[in-house]
Amino acid sequence: MRRLRLALAAPRPAAGLTSEWRRRGSPRTGCRRRACSGTRSARRWPPRWPPGTPRLVRALVLAGPTSDPAARTRRGQFGRWLVDTLREAPWQAPILLRDVVDARPWRVYATLSHSVRNAIEADAARVTAPTLVVTGARDPVVPAAWRDRLARLAPDARAAAVPGAAHNVATTAPVEVAAAVRALLASSLRKVA
Repeated sequence: MRRLRLALAAPRPAAGLTSEWRRRGSPRTGCRRRACSGTRSARRWPPRWPPGTPRLVRALVLAGPTSDPAARTRRGQFGRWLVDTLREAPWQAPILLRDVVDARPWRVYATLSHSVRNAIEADAARVTAPTLVVTGARDPVVPAAWRDRLARLAPDARAAAVPGAAHNVATTAPVEVAAAVRALLASSLRKVA
């Protein structure tokens, strides 16, 4: 995590790469006015903002968005997760195990059940902010075809693959992910100016 914080360290807090949890209307979002990032599948994606609030988001980053229609079952996602554990950096195994234990296996199962019922294709077309869909090039959970298809569905999106990384791209390749986020933010700021 320290590498990720250093990679995303902005010259000043208003640079848009920091986030703060706050309530806006009914949904809880991890956003400031400039950028939102989405990882995992515990929440609906994109957030169900009240009317008028999406304009608060200047850019959206989706790191490893699930769930690929080709494996939109608990068995399919679990199988891909097992493959991913073999592709992740070895130091990720104890972290992933601790995450499951901390969350409790029943909660992980419930989250997985929710994620396979959450078809995000229609939602992607509603996103008006510039969007980055970033995955690891070796990600079996979010394969290249799904990453690219999702990027094509959102009106102003681009796809990025980090060479050598698997599904936990934001933690195993934070410098590369931060560079892609900075490029997204720079281009979205140019559009506004």
